[in-house]
Amino acid sequence: MVKIIDIVRALIKSIKTTFPTSENYLKLPEKADYPCFLYEIGLNTHKIDNYYTQKNTLNIDIIYFNSRDDYNTEELKEITKKLDIISKLEEEILSKYYLEVNNKKLSFNYDITESDGQSLINLKFVFYTKKKIETDNCEEMKEIIIERKR
Repeated sequence: MVKIIDIVRALIKSIKTTFPTSENYLKLPEKADYPCFLYEIGLNTHKIDNYYTQKNTLNIDIIYFNSRDDYNTEELKEITKKLDIISKLEEEILSKYYLEVNNKKLSFNYDITESDGQSLINLKFVFYTKKKIETDNCEEMKEIIIERKR
């Protein structure tokens, strides 16, 4: 299975190729250089889908900061620039619906919204792992599997 850090690195590399002058952060420093992209790893959920597979979902948020926002009304020029960046990001990277990581193409879905005046792109990667659930020593798990079979 691909590691989360490998996915984030591939994502940063892809965005750096498209926007070479923008900074990329995993944690936004006090004196960040703008414009920049901030990457936040969201929920990484594991769910037993059935007796043989496990479903893993990874959410990564990309927040685009055009400039330090003091919650003032943005000028039309700044809004236009932000929309241009999002359009280019969607055209060059997101519209492929996959990210190449360690010679594997990982598919994702995405949503673009806004949070506190900043553009927010949520990427959702879903992985299915073939794994037979061992139930010999786990009575609770046996009950769950029996219930699912009904």
